[in-house]
Amino acid sequence: MLQEQWGSLQTEGPPVFSVYEVEDADGRVLALKAGTRQAVEHELAILKSLSHPAIVRAHERVDRLPSDARRHECGFTMDRLEGVDFVTWVRGDLAVEDPDAPRTNLPMAFGYRMQAEGRSAFRRCSDSGLERLRRALPVLASALAAVHEKGFIHFDVQPHNVICAEEPVLVDLANAVAIGHPLGSTLYGLPSYVAPEFADSSRGIASPTADAYSLGALFFEALTGQLPFPDDDPVKVITSKLTLQPPVASELVEDVPADLDVLIAALLARSPTDRPSLRELL
Repeated sequence: MLQEQWGSLQTEGPPVFSVYEVEDADGRVLALKAGTRQAVEHELAILKSLSHPAIVRAHERVDRLPSDARRHECGFTMDRLEGVDFVTWVRGDLAVEDPDAPRTNLPMAFGYRMQAEGRSAFRRCSDSGLERLRRALPVLASALAAVHEKGFIHFDVQPHNVICAEEPVLVDLANAVAIGHPLGSTLYGLPSYVAPEFADSSRGIASPTADAYSLGALFFEALTGQLPFPDDDPVKVITSKLTLQPPVASELVEDVPADLDVLIAALLARSPTDRPSLRELL
């Protein structure tokens, strides 16, 4: 009996993936990711080419899907990971705050609505969360560098694609494309995390520093509790990224370690050439 775990995962349009919990002939509990034949073959080939402790392991292609998954063409099995998303893993030990409490005025350039008096929407993670953040940085940088060394860009680094129990594990390479892929009208991943050059086809081809930007956005959110450019409107998010300098974490929350502050700011640089490569980061 299949149990759908995380619902449907939408890429740039069709195809739609669904992920299920399954048990194989040896009694192992695995995840089954089902979708179109082309999409399954694409992601499975990339995952099978990788061998990294912080990247989810793919196992085998499945052409005879159980009845629950037969709205798809085929699928593949992979490790079934227990854990939470990255931001929850870093910030989950903070006390819950009232989301309707008044907050201090925040810069309009960042897209926040102005409010009266009270505490800021930004709030630094705990000391233990900061320790987890530091521990995760080289792990995820190494995992993404491994993807790049195989000639691909992940393109969708965001909290739900980093599953954390004891250590973070990178998942979901459905949107991965070859390095040098021409930039066009298709927006890969979530607008809040993608690099600004994706919205400007005149900048040429996608480079691995696009993943560096997404990693910077992920760490900024985990550190401060807010995205660098938060908005429900994708056009406003991308416009802000193309026209505004990214915020600096230490200007929004107190007690940000100087090295993390500088590093995250470098990862969020608007120009791809101004960002460090992940090997330089390591």
